[in-house]
Amino acid sequence: MTNTQKNIIGLYSMMMAGGILSVIPYSLFPMAGMACILVVWISAIVQKLRAKDDEIIRFHMSYINRTVLWSILVMMLCIFLFGCLVFFNGDMSAIKSMMRSAESGIILETGDVAMMQYEFVMANKDLIVWAALISFIPYPAYLIYKSVKGVRILLEK
Repeated sequence: MTNTQKNIIGLYSMMMAGGILSVIPYSLFPMAGMACILVVWISAIVQKLRAKDDEIIRFHMSYINRTVLWSILVMMLCIFLFGCLVFFNGDMSAIKSMMRSAESGIILETGDVAMMQYEFVMANKDLIVWAALISFIPYPAYLIYKSVKGVRILLEK
């Protein structure tokens, strides 16, 4: 295996890791995942610009760029689906209560809003977990699928 192949496989691996880390809702994992994806994307752009004659590098860097751009669309759709699932199926009594207070002229403080958020999350805890599991699985699945496909194409040539 050449160094070029190792570098390309490294980018695919980092893209997969970024996709998985992005959907782990604990601490800074999502930020680390997005940072991985950003590093892969910038690396692919730079390597594609540097490799004027190497068709293998140019193909795989273009493939990675397209994958990252499409994955952004997939993530936006996942976020939209999550929001719809929680909004249309959730218990909105905490939010409605806060809105009634605001409409009657009561000025809400930061603590009031924080309490409303806590009440909303506690009232919809199970729904939020299931909606997240259902709606955010396509993002890492897409990145893993495209990365494995890219590695397979690289190793077949």
